[in-house]
Amino acid sequence: MAIDIKLGPDNNLVLDDGDLALVTEDEEIAQALKIKMQTIEGESRFDFTLGLPLYDILMKARTSYTTIVSLLKKEILSVPGIERIETFELGVNPNTRQLGIDYSVSTIYGTITDTVIL
Repeated sequence: MAIDIKLGPDNNLVLDDGDLALVTEDEEIAQALKIKMQTIEGESRFDFTLGLPLYDILMKARTSYTTIVSLLKKEILSVPGIERIETFELGVNPNTRQLGIDYSVSTIYGTITDTVIL
């Protein structure tokens, strides 16, 4: 069983009566996946391989939709504890130029459904 420090919706640490709150099981997997999807490769000064290779693949003008979906699904499935992708939807908001990913995944603990905005 993996344990991690809990992050709130604003990605700040969560305190529980003055102590750091922890996440386990499905919450830990959901948090690990969200962190992976919101981190750009090279962003971390401690691990340059952490995160999505957005600049190399997603930001190129000629990258096909199929390639982008394939890359994102591969990244989702690389998170420990995720067994399979149940649903996956990718969309772009033309007004804000943000990429939205809606997904549902089966984990060793159950199903996780979430939306990530890049």
